[in-house]
Amino acid sequence: MLPFINFKPAELKETNTETYVSYYVENPFQDDKLVRQRIRLNHIKNRAERLRYGRKLAYEINLKLYKGWNPFLEKSKVGMKRISDAIDEFLKESDRHLRLDSSRTYHSYCKQFKEFLKENDLCDSYVFNLKKSDARDFAAYIEEKKNLTSRTFNNYMRMMRTLWLWLIDHEYTRENIFECIRKRRVDTKNRIVILPADRKKIMDYLESTGQHGFCLMCQFTFLMLIRPKECLQLRVCDIDLDGRFLSIPASVAKNHKERTLALPDKLVELLQEHCKGALPTDFIFSEGYECGNVQKNTRDSGRTWGNMRKVLDLPKEYQFYSLKDTAISEMLEAGVPAKLVQELADHADLSMTQKYVHRSDARKILAYDRPDF
Repeated sequence: MLPFINFKPAELKETNTETYVSYYVENPFQDDKLVRQRIRLNHIKNRAERLRYGRKLAYEINLKLYKGWNPFLEKSKVGMKRISDAIDEFLKESDRHLRLDSSRTYHSYCKQFKEFLKENDLCDSYVFNLKKSDARDFAAYIEEKKNLTSRTFNNYMRMMRTLWLWLIDHEYTRENIFECIRKRRVDTKNRIVILPADRKKIMDYLESTGQHGFCLMCQFTFLMLIRPKECLQLRVCDIDLDGRFLSIPASVAKNHKERTLALPDKLVELLQEHCKGALPTDFIFSEGYECGNVQKNTRDSGRTWGNMRKVLDLPKEYQFYSLKDTAISEMLEAGVPAKLVQELADHADLSMTQKYVHRSDARKILAYDRPDF
């Protein structure tokens, strides 16, 4: 279905002094007001020829108007791009430079937006026809349909603003309609520390069930504060067992900054056995969490962790990422300077690391004698 652009069809007009073709069309840059356009034909001296040309001109203008043509857009160089085609173009271009997980997220969010467009007969609308009201409708639609947390809702809206910036950059529209959507208030993350007894239970279970690769990945996160997503993108060539270093390339790091970490002696021994016979280009944790040429998805590690947690009847608040949170908290409690912990954890700024400090401060307070009540 072609989008309907408000206009009044072109008509041939003749008065005592002039002959012209007149029509009204909305100006998308002036609150969509209908503005009259007039094309004078008095330069054609022969009246019969003038009228014949005028009728033909009016007919051709109406054909273009019904197809969505707008003279204001033509003058402004805004592209006549349908929103569904523009989204496909955006995703195709994004896939070339995004990491696998990020690309998957883009496709997921855009899929929801396409479903909204389809349900509201907007798939064939030109990009410039979508208004702030459509952005608000999508925000309400996605919040009701998916029952989103505030954090996920904000991620959706951030994604849509990114899409619209791309559309503006490609001259398909001039306004970012999602700028009008306010962020939802997000509660502070509840950072759960995995108790030492539960950590031992996890290690014993993984070793006894032969899940040595996944156990090693858990130690990567706990001992070196490497994010689960980063673990799954590391390759054998990133390890220097002789120098006892592990390099995390910028293309893998969340903050896009290469960093080098020292390998604990325990991990050096485990990696020597784990990577035996592997190719330098193999991922450290592939199928079965052994070395291989297939990159695993973070959802796979999440499922493995969830199955283990269920078997051991551990609290659902224990997430894979809790291993890193636990290590950070215990390092601060042990007196390691927050600035050093920030660098090891690859936090963008110190304020992120200081969110963990309250736990260590509480322990210090308990060390002081207190007056009787």
